[in-house]
Amino acid sequence: SMRAFSMAPLDLEIIYFSPYLSAELLHENPLDAIVIHADQNDANATTNTIQGITIWQQDQSPVTISESLHVTLEGTLVIQAGVTVQFTTSAAYLLVDGTLNIMGTATQPVTLQSMDQSTAGAWAGIIFRGSFLNMVHARVMHAAGGVDMRDMTNTSAFVYFQDTLFDRNTFAVRAPGITLHNTVFVLTCEFTNNGQGLVGNIKDISLAPHSTIIIQEAVFSDNLKAIGPHADNDDGSIWGWSGPALGPLHISASFFTRNAIAIEGKYQHERILNISNCSFVSNTQAIYNHYGSKWVTSVTDCLFQHNVEAVYGHVGGDRSDWRIEDCSFDTNGYAIFWQTGDGGVGNAHLTVDRVLITNCYDSDHSALYAVPRLLLQNSDITGNIGVGVEHNIGDRVTRTGVPLLQIYSSNVINNIGGGIKSVGGGMTRWNNIIGNG
Repeated sequence: SMRAFSMAPLDLEIIYFSPYLSAELLHENPLDAIVIHADQNDANATTNTIQGITIWQQDQSPVTISESLHVTLEGTLVIQAGVTVQFTTSAAYLLVDGTLNIMGTATQPVTLQSMDQSTAGAWAGIIFRGSFLNMVHARVMHAAGGVDMRDMTNTSAFVYFQDTLFDRNTFAVRAPGITLHNTVFVLTCEFTNNGQGLVGNIKDISLAPHSTIIIQEAVFSDNLKAIGPHADNDDGSIWGWSGPALGPLHISASFFTRNAIAIEGKYQHERILNISNCSFVSNTQAIYNHYGSKWVTSVTDCLFQHNVEAVYGHVGGDRSDWRIEDCSFDTNGYAIFWQTGDGGVGNAHLTVDRVLITNCYDSDHSALYAVPRLLLQNSDITGNIGVGVEHNIGDRVTRTGVPLLQIYSSNVINNIGGGIKSVGGGMTRWNNIIGNG
């Protein structure tokens, strides 16, 4: 199983990284500590390149990196439980073109942080371009970029995060900058107080159809943006998806709280997003999609509570299929705002099934707003300040003979702004409303 993942033993000669360092440079405990200095003109400097297999053990901790350390294509760096790696300047970083294997434990995690344990950007971060990244029971803190994979070149790279904390980084993990053919695992990790948590890359990056990104049992709290495009690239997306054929992104059993934006996608097309068994509590925006077309999106068994905006979908085109099922929306500004942008011709479709929407407090928004096609069934929309259900056919819709609003077996009652409001422009057809609710 994914939780039982373990490393196979290395069938290679092990080279322990124990360079000679002067007592003056080490100050104390000269036999244990490791200091990596990139200035080769310094007589006390050690190599800043790893070409074989190097293991850092707890009795060598802390490891101090003053400028950079490069793990080459043939190199392997193993960091064992209890090791602290500290970076002294904002320019210090770890560059991995080979293998990075971080093997902490619950009681003895591996810590990578700035020496002064200050704020985000105090060190540059880990730049991963290699073939194998395994990070278990680690803590990555204070970096400009916790793990940056945008310059990866290996399309078959293995990427695995488990039980790892990303805290006070400008961004925590940045998506690969290539088409991957493997599954990326993010399991039982925590992202807190980061500018951005999991961030996308440029819009031409995609996943192979058989690849998958799995985010499971993760916690995202107090981030500016938990999952979404990189701040300096609005053409990004959730983990940088685009292209004609994409593997799915699965987010399950995860908790999002006090984020400005929990999950964001922008300007991207043709992607599969599955969100299940998640809780979104006290975020400004929980799920936010802007101008992404041809999405197949499923939101199931989720709780939305005390968010200013729970689900916002502005579909930039047509043929998007969104399904929101078995969810509870309680005390949000509004629950669902979903519409087709310019160019929509009535093919974009929203299904809301077995959903409770109650206590929405924003009087300027309907609890559920949809343009142009909505199927609402087996749901209760009750006790909201605004209109319960607002449906707007919109002048952009050009197809005829298509049921645009369908309501079955649902209760839309006790909403102060009204029950059901339908606005059709020049295309209003009451025979487009089908149902027995």
